[in-house]
Amino acid sequence: MEKTSNLTMRKRITFLISIPLICICCSSIKIIKSYGEKGNVSEIRVVERDNLKYSVIFDYTKNGKVKKITQFVPTSEKPVVTRSFKYNRHGKLRLQYYQGLKTENDKTLKDIWVESFFYNRTNNLIRIETALKSSYSIAKHKTPLKTTRFYYRYGNLEKIKINGVTFRKEIVLTYEKNNLSRIEYKLLLLNRKSRRFELKKNLRFFYKKLKPVRSEDLINKATTTSAEAVMAIVRDEEVHIPLKKLKYSSDARSLIYDIEKNLENQMADR
Repeated sequence: MEKTSNLTMRKRITFLISIPLICICCSSIKIIKSYGEKGNVSEIRVVERDNLKYSVIFDYTKNGKVKKITQFVPTSEKPVVTRSFKYNRHGKLRLQYYQGLKTENDKTLKDIWVESFFYNRTNNLIRIETALKSSYSIAKHKTPLKTTRFYYRYGNLEKIKINGVTFRKEIVLTYEKNNLSRIEYKLLLLNRKSRRFELKKNLRFFYKKLKPVRSEDLINKATTTSAEAVMAIVRDEEVHIPLKKLKYSSDARSLIYDIEKNLENQMADR
């Protein structure tokens, strides 16, 4: 039986009575979406064989910007994931706080991090500082602090540099007629003996309609043409993460969209 607070239960009952639902079904799994009065998604519930697996609750500011996302499971009153957002006076994302529980080898671990967003005078995102606040988070990202810098040219994002304690990453974007055509990615790791950063990966990704369709490994002289395999490399190297954060900084609704799409893709995989 699902445990939840009275306030949360009242919210859910209100959503279910007064707001239309959208149900996406696949086999024995259902994704049920509830919407608020302003048309924003207010809750997503994932149900398998009529049993609630988990629910995601979205809270908004008076201006319609998402201020908190919480994920609940039936066995706990407390959220297993909390994600909070704060904005500057221009409506840009200023702070993002994340706390989640991860289970590995039958152990429950805390993943906690805080991100601060900085902008130039024209409100372009120029820097993100990520502070990893738990031992799990530091081990996962291999650094207690990560700085991501964004560089622009003629109005387009040209380069991203990511600096951690033990690694460096560089992402260079190339355009054709203002459309992304190529990304070159470099990963450098710290050699603890020489105390110098050494190039370990140098990859090129070629794009069509904003999707990676081919990759080249410039160190190992290998080419990948399977779209699925190329996308797997992009995910493993986390190439798209700073690009997504750039989108979130201007409109956090794109984060909600990504959450919805990820749930739908998980269902499709099953």
